[in-house]
Amino acid sequence: MEKGGWKNAKKKPVENADLWKRLKEATGRHQIEWVWTPKEVVSAGYEREDAVELAQRTMEEYSR
Repeated sequence: MEKGGWKNAKKKPVENADLWKRLKEATGRHQIEWVWTPKEVVSAGYEREDAVELAQRTMEEYSR
């Protein structure tokens, strides 16, 4: 995303670019293991809003 000017595969601006930029910044300070999760698993048990809220809360907690 970043290499393409924060655009998606369809050449449109990525959603939540501000959050992606903050996440990229945080990855420089922490060791992170990225794990791909199939869409079916996410759809079955999690709502997008819950995931975004959890990510934001975690970022705020670790940025103190």
